[in-house]
Amino acid sequence: MRLSLLLFCVALMSASACVGESPSKAPTDGSLDESCAGSSLGEPALRRLSAWELDNTLRDVFGLGDEWLGVRLGADPVSEAGFTNDAEMLFVAGRTAEDLLATAEDVAELVVTGTSLSEAVSSCATVTSDCADAAIGHYGRRLFRRPLSDDERSAYRQLFDQVANDSDDATGLKWALVALIQSPYAVYRRELGSPDGDQYTLSQYELASALSYTYAGTAPSDALLEKAEQGELSSPEALAAEARALLETGAGREALHRLLAEWLGYTRIRGKARDAVVDFPVIADQMIEETEHFLEQVLVAEQGGMAELIRAPYTFVNDELAAFYGFDASGDFGRVDRPADRGIGLLAQGSMLASYAHMDGSSPTLRGLWVFERLLCGEAPLPPDEVPPLPPFEPGDTTTRDRYENQHGAEGCKSCHVLFDPTGFAFEHFDEAGRYRADEDGLAIDDSGAVVFPEAGEMIVDGLDDLAETLAASTEPSACAAELWAIYAYGGVSGATCSIAAPRGSLIAGDIGLVEYLAQLAATPHFSRRKLSQ
Repeated sequence: MRLSLLLFCVALMSASACVGESPSKAPTDGSLDESCAGSSLGEPALRRLSAWELDNTLRDVFGLGDEWLGVRLGADPVSEAGFTNDAEMLFVAGRTAEDLLATAEDVAELVVTGTSLSEAVSSCATVTSDCADAAIGHYGRRLFRRPLSDDERSAYRQLFDQVANDSDDATGLKWALVALIQSPYAVYRRELGSPDGDQYTLSQYELASALSYTYAGTAPSDALLEKAEQGELSSPEALAAEARALLETGAGREALHRLLAEWLGYTRIRGKARDAVVDFPVIADQMIEETEHFLEQVLVAEQGGMAELIRAPYTFVNDELAAFYGFDASGDFGRVDRPADRGIGLLAQGSMLASYAHMDGSSPTLRGLWVFERLLCGEAPLPPDEVPPLPPFEPGDTTTRDRYENQHGAEGCKSCHVLFDPTGFAFEHFDEAGRYRADEDGLAIDDSGAVVFPEAGEMIVDGLDDLAETLAASTEPSACAAELWAIYAYGGVSGATCSIAAPRGSLIAGDIGLVEYLAQLAATPHFSRRKLSQ
């Protein structure tokens, strides 16, 4: 039985998602570029659930708690855009199919032997054929994100009967649930639509699924499925309203912070050490919590955009973190104004500074490259196969800046590093642990630098505050965020960013914040319609 189900699922799920290359960058004024002149729609797609989405789905659908250890799938691959939900990279091969089968068996065993089955399905006080019929219909609707057809119900009931006749009803239901959980209709998000002229219009159930996974990271609720059944997800306004409502939920807030973490990379520091700080992993966890409070305040409470995110003059620290930074005590992650000349906004967050540094020293390259790629969508050239190491670190002898300028200013390095190292030099008053330093082991720090905008070109800056103000005054960070957030929301589907002109323009103009921009992506043409490429 186990082998036959595995082979069945491998055959059905071997098709990869219907996607092409990642979309090209859009202009910073909110307009469409020439490549978008023909269509604002991406292609139809099948999107395999990420491990995180599948874990959330199974917990919600079956009411699982801590008794379940989670999906057995390994870490999802990270796309070039930095995200783990790219449809082109998520597929089911042999090992993944085995992990899905093992996961399905774990879940089905817990459901059949636990109390969640009888709590969810009234006719399942004991497992009988009537219970099997009700459970297949109930769980199938949630897993498939639509009602099962008569043929599907019949097929799963036949599987139940076959196994139950050879063993018992509980075992029969277990394997019927295993088959439901690893069905392609459960494992993949279907965004194919039905033919509508030269386009494809997504069904109401496809829209419910897209809304729930994009804005809450899990399967649609019964209430959202009922709205789909009643045809209430037909207008762009209705879709955006549902997106806003989902973002207000606990699951929606978790999904938002997952997007923020993958976009900014501030959780990279979790579990890492720093040579000069004892028990740094404890501080690192507090830094991550600081950043989460900061992002929640700027983006959710104040509905801010990129300018507000980059220049906000406050942060949130507890007493231990305040002492680490040298700030005034604030209680349990209370809001505090940042001291003058100690950095502002996102760039001065300890989690960001420490995430983009080395164990034993700061890194102008890592910090500058982060700004260049994640805030400005610049494309850095690939490094050569062999990169010579930096000169040894000698405290009190040379500064970090001297070492980087001497090494990266040489021929063969300068043409690439000139794009981002000068930006990283503006961070040099902050050490590898995210703390301000007046000097570097007694040596004066030069934190003058430059930021290279991919469209506007180079601008000179004087320290981190000036870098933040220069970035906040530009439209390029907003244009970059608009593109990257759309890539995340659309799963990297080819041509999708051609759909975002209206909300992108509003974000760049400062008329809406980032969270509202995310919600308005649900009202864009690509969210509900698709078109095959010519």
